[in-house]
Amino acid sequence: GQTWVNRIADLQDELPFGEWGWKIQFLNDSVGFVSLENMRAGAILKTTDGGLTWQRNPVNDPQGNANLEGVGFADENQGWVGGWGDANFEGGFSSETSDGGQNWQNANQIGRFINRFRFFGNPAFVGYASGQTVYKYSAEPAAPAFLKAQMRTEILDSNEPEEVTDSVEIAYTVPPGAENVTINIWDRFGEDVRRLLDEKAPEPGSYSIIWDFRNDTGEKLSPDFYIYRITIDSKAESRIVRLKTDEGE
Repeated sequence: GQTWVNRIADLQDELPFGEWGWKIQFLNDSVGFVSLENMRAGAILKTTDGGLTWQRNPVNDPQGNANLEGVGFADENQGWVGGWGDANFEGGFSSETSDGGQNWQNANQIGRFINRFRFFGNPAFVGYASGQTVYKYSAEPAAPAFLKAQMRTEILDSNEPEEVTDSVEIAYTVPPGAENVTINIWDRFGEDVRRLLDEKAPEPGSYSIIWDFRNDTGEKLSPDFYIYRITIDSKAESRIVRLKTDEGE
């Protein structure tokens, strides 16, 4: 890390201003990929010579996936990207390629808002896609009952994204024997916003708490996307909530 070389200097005319690399994955000593976060156009960088040279491949799926974060390839041809999906951080789209990134198709069935892929083995025998949900990659098809079970929440009443214009009600269930429950809130960039709850030895039952979109100092926050995460002992669940103006913007 003492010295660095700009390996994409020859691509400057192809790279939109403000586009940046978010995740990087190398399959082996030669082949690697980088997801490019661009609010309005999805793309990846690909190298086949160990990073000496790179090419920019647009993600040209029908849904127009953009604002990417996660990238993961099981082999040199089969790969996926995911992230926020669009400039408004609402779509959470996922896309799939079977020809090394030249062509892409919609792949939202693997999960939405995917920030990270991780594959193990060469060839890959297991992998995970982590975002709004966590999906497991396997050569064996998953049973329908298993897929349904992965979407169920145990603490929150729902983990589907939510939109509000004033405050948000966080409904949750505390199981018997719980020792501690906390609710933390972050903005869409992962910065701490609020420690809403920190309770020791909570009584079991169903509860709800209102967050009025104020931070720890009492300042009212601006309309945007936020993430609240409730943790009960070693188990945690999260949900994305968008604060909109009364006009819906």
